[in-house]
Amino acid sequence: RLHMYLASAEEVVNASPLGCAAEWSCTVKPGVYINDTRWMYATDTYNNGGGTLLGYRQMVINHEVGHFLGHDHLLSCEEGSGLAPIMMQQSIDLHGCAINPWPISSELWTSGL
Repeated sequence: RLHMYLASAEEVVNASPLGCAAEWSCTVKPGVYINDTRWMYATDTYNNGGGTLLGYRQMVINHEVGHFLGHDHLLSCEEGSGLAPIMMQQSIDLHGCAINPWPISSELWTSGL
């Protein structure tokens, strides 16, 4: 089961005091904790990269659910399109990639769920 929470910074840290930072969203099974400050304002990196608040919200949910499904971070753009993979930490650094709130073709994994 997946439980998703819109959480204060304190609640995010309390989910895993040694693993979750107050500034970001975090996944600690069975929970996905979306930082409510990020939900309301996104991040400077995302905003300055041309992203929208709706796009940020889509991206952060997709990213954290990706962690819930067992996927790690990625650091390079999709070849040809330059789109950031959903598992890139787009909130923090775009690594020269274009904002992207949805999984790229190579991230359309199957799962045994």
